[in-house]
Amino acid sequence: MSPINHLCQELKARFPSAEIETRNSDCPDGFQFLNLWIDSLEVAVEWKPEHGFGIAAYNDDAASIEGLFESPRDWYKSVPCALQRITDLITAAAGCH
Repeated sequence: MSPINHLCQELKARFPSAEIETRNSDCPDGFQFLNLWIDSLEVAVEWKPEHGFGIAAYNDDAASIEGLFESPRDWYKSVPCALQRITDLITAAAGCH
């Protein structure tokens, strides 16, 4: 199972109401992507073999789209670490509503 598909499986179990889309490269070691939407939050994840999981989050109500098309600043090496970061982002966003 690819790293993104493994993360997707974990996220679906934890957040069944989230909409999740994945894109895998034709090359097994190529970039992989995951987008998760829940309420007004979008979490974008890219996986690169040499870096791990890059995570960025965006809110629908954000005043600026600064950084929207840039590479993520936060990188995590493992599925459990990436899952924890995404869970933290979702929890924080839910507390803001």
